[in-house]
Amino acid sequence: NNEILLAGDNVFVQYFNDPETTKKVFVDGFFRTGDIGRLDEQDYLFITGRQKNMLLSDSGLNIYPEDIESLLSDYHGITDSIVCMLHNDGANTLTAVILSKNSKQEIADIIEKVNSRLASHQVIQNYILWPNEDFPRTPTRKIRRNVVVEQANETFAAKQDGQTHKPQEEISKTLSIVSSVAGVSPEEISKKSNLVSDLKLDSLKRLELVSKMEEELGAYVNEADINSTTTFEELELLVKS
Repeated sequence: NNEILLAGDNVFVQYFNDPETTKKVFVDGFFRTGDIGRLDEQDYLFITGRQKNMLLSDSGLNIYPEDIESLLSDYHGITDSIVCMLHNDGANTLTAVILSKNSKQEIADIIEKVNSRLASHQVIQNYILWPNEDFPRTPTRKIRRNVVVEQANETFAAKQDGQTHKPQEEISKTLSIVSSVAGVSPEEISKKSNLVSDLKLDSLKRLELVSKMEEELGAYVNEADINSTTTFEELELLVKS
């Protein structure tokens, strides 16, 4: 799948006291970066996307959205884009969610030109113009892809059903993130649960926690603010602030 693997003195050899995570991310001593890449004829390495963003076509072929997004960015007026697979009534539709002030006809013309440069399984089947000035982003300016895809799915389903779309307010995912990092069910976490003594979040897991909250919630929380006395309720307040 063209994932980039790394080994060398500059790469750590294992997660401290965490054999399960180490087993997941190392293969024969190589670290799995999660990045997808390719080598050109001069052996220059090009990073083309993230494995977690990979889409699967109905024919079972891999689609790397970054490849298509890069082509869209070549055209005047396309500020940014997210390519995703939207679902409705069992059907998958490769969709470009586009940030642009171009007219619908101009966008349609660009889509046609981009499709002429793509393989058949990569062809954009539908597009949605993002209604706001910008995509939701993390504090480090990364697009919150999961939020964009969720709202785009709602818009797509509403159009298919002939309904007027009204985006729902985003539901906090703090509980599910903490549950995932701690390896416990959400039902086991109360507002008074201590993140360190009750949920066993050591320093490495706290780093993982703040990273996931930034990526999935767009909430920057300093890892130093989570200490031996921090409860889940206090974490929620940090996220909201």
